[in-house]
Amino acid sequence: MSHPQLVDVFTQHFLAEQGFTSIMEARRLAASVLDEPVRPGTALAKVVDESIEAAVVRAGRHILQDTDGIDDTYDRLVELLQRQPNLSVRSSTSVLQQAYSTPIPIAYLASVLAGIDAATTVYEPTAGNGALLIGANPQRTIANELNPDRCAELSTRGFQQLTQKDALTFRPATEVDVVICNPPFGSVKDPKLHTRRFSIADTWTTQIDQVIALNALSVMKPNGRAVLILGGKKGFESDLRSERYNSRESRAFYYLLYQHYRVTQHFSLSGDLYRKQGAGFPIDLMVIEGRGPAERPLPAAEVPTLYQSFTELKETLPHEPIRNRPLPVAIPLHESAVSDLSHSLDARDDVFALRRQSTSRVGNAGRGDLSGTDANSSGQHDSDLDGSDFSDGNPTVTRHYPQPARFSSGSPHSGVGRQSGVRLEPVATAVERDPDSQQLAISEPDAPLRPDLSRQSDRPRVIRITQIGSPSTTRPRWRSGSPI
Repeated sequence: MSHPQLVDVFTQHFLAEQGFTSIMEARRLAASVLDEPVRPGTALAKVVDESIEAAVVRAGRHILQDTDGIDDTYDRLVELLQRQPNLSVRSSTSVLQQAYSTPIPIAYLASVLAGIDAATTVYEPTAGNGALLIGANPQRTIANELNPDRCAELSTRGFQQLTQKDALTFRPATEVDVVICNPPFGSVKDPKLHTRRFSIADTWTTQIDQVIALNALSVMKPNGRAVLILGGKKGFESDLRSERYNSRESRAFYYLLYQHYRVTQHFSLSGDLYRKQGAGFPIDLMVIEGRGPAERPLPAAEVPTLYQSFTELKETLPHEPIRNRPLPVAIPLHESAVSDLSHSLDARDDVFALRRQSTSRVGNAGRGDLSGTDANSSGQHDSDLDGSDFSDGNPTVTRHYPQPARFSSGSPHSGVGRQSGVRLEPVATAVERDPDSQQLAISEPDAPLRPDLSRQSDRPRVIRITQIGSPSTTRPRWRSGSPI
């Protein structure tokens, strides 16, 4: 949890163009404010980290309003991130809830690519401290965040349509112009330590970021926009990354995504750009412009460009200068409890019928190095075919790797992925159905998510999603077994 007084002090520190050369320097400032020592590895040390994350978002919002043009704003936010110390303290809560924030320049890039301005209605399913909402109007934003401390921080910045729901299942009742998210990713365990499987269309996945993203997209307007930041693929060579995009789970997810949503941009970011947040796993960023089949090739056929530095990443920004519209920021600290906020939305938890709780309340992850309520994770992920190619480079150094690798020859096809020979067919057929009969099983619907550590098993369980897309929109229906 963050500390309101520390958040204020750190915010003013950053706005005064000051920074910290190390986390120890930040802890010394915090100790002088709190009049008690901040020792490494303690709960108070985590409070300092959380307060710094919240302060960076607040300072970034001020910078956004005070700067003309997206290039200058981006440069100032990169400089702000460089003044932030490395954050690496992990409490049991942050590990379980995968609560690590999106670096502020990446959050701003996502907001710009999503076309968010003061008039845009926005839904963020895993809002964290609100980094991805840096350009959003709080009065027109639905922010869902399970962690009560981060939800309280959002309330101090004027976000009133706040929900604390399971992002795997929750859908707001209102469609929005923009969906933007960087959900936790990786696989998770059920109470019996089975790896949880989630049905999507007529196939399944173990990756919770894929499930959260598809669920959130269901409330995007037919002509709306979205930016998804999901788990990426380790490695630098195109052939290796192509192989990882061609794994069963990735192939099925991207086939489904590209078939139903117009993915217009898809690129990768090195894990080096996340080092300040205590994470280091690569991510993929996708821009969606409305519903319908994408014209881009699937990522296994045309491997997304990999950006290694913030200098390179700046190339993805639109070139035209814009004036950042003023948004309200002067909100009293913790004016009311989160539980007392008036919600203007009707939560429709039954629409997307996953019978479990919860995305942030996720139990044991498949691997120990997890990250981000609005960030990423090194959880058990299908991108990790071997563990030999983490980047340890400097994010300020520009490096180029050959892109892309293509697969088959033949006449191009329009529609999903434009892959030669691809037909619009059931997902399991398109990606070759896993013959494992266990995928037809359904986990106990009422079992608590917290694991019983005394019992272990490697057998996976399934939670079935019975529909993809908005319930109000006629969508192609996939064969998905009996409804729950």
